[in-house]
Amino acid sequence: MKTVRFLNQRCTLEWGQYANPRNPRLQLWASDGPMATASINPDVQLLDGLIAVKNWGENNSMLTAPVKAGIVEDTGELVPAGYELANICRILTRE
Repeated sequence: MKTVRFLNQRCTLEWGQYANPRNPRLQLWASDGPMATASINPDVQLLDGLIAVKNWGENNSMLTAPVKAGIVEDTGELVPAGYELANICRILTRE
């Protein structure tokens, strides 16, 4: 199971899927429970192999951990997410 560091804590990754549209979900778990949800579910269906990462508010700097760990690669594209924009990332591994 792949681990990343977020907010100075070692976290394991858990992949899932949102219900509608069926976009991938990525959650980080610390030893004592859920730490953060890295992804958001935009109103559009993403192409296979892509994920929308929330990188603002309580998830400020969220993108850094999975990129450094080689989990995702930032494409430089953004997708509307309410009043913010989420980073579109290419999924490199789901390990």
